[in-house]
Amino acid sequence: MKIKAAICAIALLTSVSASAAVVPFDTTVVRTLISENYGECMFQPGTAPTSKGLACRDQWITADCAGTLGGSKSLGKSKFDSILLSELTGGTVRVRVDDSKTINGFCFLEQVQTVPSE
Repeated sequence: MKIKAAICAIALLTSVSASAAVVPFDTTVVRTLISENYGECMFQPGTAPTSKGLACRDQWITADCAGTLGGSKSLGKSKFDSILLSELTGGTVRVRVDDSKTINGFCFLEQVQTVPSE
């Protein structure tokens, strides 16, 4: 009986850890938001994070300018600056989004890079 319980516990832990993901994808920026909530800065990508298999709330992603998730405030603001640049120029960005780190269910922008126009 103890072996069966141990196997069930391992299966449960494995399924929980397998659900978290970090996914890179290219997207445009539809809108940006600066607020006292949600890590202080967010953006809405043209590609929904859920369409990439991420377990995110709605279509917004936080850059965490407040440093709530353990990163530095300056790094969050730098990432958001790149997002703003892309929004203003109509360009594309490559983002890495982590659904294991969230603020009120909104996934975390782990990395952003500008994509050169062709």
